[in-house]
Amino acid sequence: MKKILALLIAVVIVLASAFCVSAYEVDGSENFGSEIALLVSLDYGTVIYEKNADKVTAPSSLVKIVTAIMAIDYYGEDGLDTVITANETAILTVPFGSIASGLLTGEQLTVEQLLYYILVQSANDATHILAYQIGSDNLREGCSELESFVAMMNDFAKEHGCEKTVFSDCTGIDNEGNRSTAREIAKLSAYAAQNETFMKICGTLAYNMPATNRNYARTLTTGNNVIMSSSEYYYRYANGMKTGASDKGRCLVATSEKDGYNYLSVVMESPVITDDEGKQTNYSFKDTQTLLKWANDKLAYLVLVDENTVTGIEVDVVNGKKVDYVRLVPSAQIKELVPSDIKDSDIEFVIEDGAIPEKLEAAINKGDVVCKAKVMYNGRFLGEVDLVCANSVELSVGEVLRSFFTSGWGIMVILLIVVLVVVVILLRNFKKQSKKKGTIKVVKVKESE
Repeated sequence: MKKILALLIAVVIVLASAFCVSAYEVDGSENFGSEIALLVSLDYGTVIYEKNADKVTAPSSLVKIVTAIMAIDYYGEDGLDTVITANETAILTVPFGSIASGLLTGEQLTVEQLLYYILVQSANDATHILAYQIGSDNLREGCSELESFVAMMNDFAKEHGCEKTVFSDCTGIDNEGNRSTAREIAKLSAYAAQNETFMKICGTLAYNMPATNRNYARTLTTGNNVIMSSSEYYYRYANGMKTGASDKGRCLVATSEKDGYNYLSVVMESPVITDDEGKQTNYSFKDTQTLLKWANDKLAYLVLVDENTVTGIEVDVVNGKKVDYVRLVPSAQIKELVPSDIKDSDIEFVIEDGAIPEKLEAAINKGDVVCKAKVMYNGRFLGEVDLVCANSVELSVGEVLRSFFTSGWGIMVILLIVVLVVVVILLRNFKKQSKKKGTIKVVKVKESE
């Protein structure tokens, strides 16, 4: 069921993008440093803001979102305590100098512990260990264990409708081989966000890792400053996801929850800029904070259109009993995530030319469909509804007769009737005259005696 929900959200994200470049103007977006940005509702799939959301770029460590959720799906909630022994190949194939936690060959950790290393600390060695194990269980012809897992990742992306996403490794280290877009990363992340275990782990500030058979106890701390209360980028309603960095800048997927509203943001190719006074600004954190705060402060899920909405559209009615027009109203309700200060006058009904008839013939029933209308807000498509008659109109017999007899056909009928009457009268008179002329008087004569 969660897969179906996430796929539906992904479909809505794609459809929404067809109607606008950016759904809303986010306050402060003019100062964004990020080259790529996207903000969506996890509840409704609504695309709220986008900037270059379909630009293909390196997702870097955001790749680990896919690795982690695939592992959770593979082992299941009941399999998170499965113990995995670190394989030597998995350890040795981690690129030198990349982020690692110093895990050792033969070290034994549970799936859940490896997930904390991956999502909290972004450890590449832990990522390799987990991917190697799953890949070894699902070896593909001609592929190594890690290559087999990457093949599974690409299948996973395609299953979720990601046509531009290509994975070349399970960590995101390869900035040339790993490719995706903010929109497709959002699809994959929206799926991951449905999983409680995933969200619990990626929203962890610090995790106390116990000692293992080959390593000492340690504390893992997050690099996501948006969920750290000590950071200037802290946003109190942010609750998790993943950071990353490529040769084109930083990136961040983040989520928030407030009053039942859930949002997901993606920023990529975000610079870190140092001003003249030596102060650094990390735009992956700054822009994310701006997006999530604006959404939670400004948006609400409201009924924009229903059966009582005044459209201002009226159609003339002929032969109606004491009624000469009927109002058109929406047949159904449209609810949408919009700025909470929206006014009725901001809603527009767009109807194709010629779709509204010049007049309607009585009798009319309440709810009769007249035409369709697109419902728009500031140029943004909200949905399509049938416009129907707001009330019933009875047929007026008197109006029908009056209309008929004042019409061309009615006049012709009257004339025809007059002609027929005249003809009938003339024929009767003619018959009477004919009878008089043709009468023979018979006289009876008495016989003489």
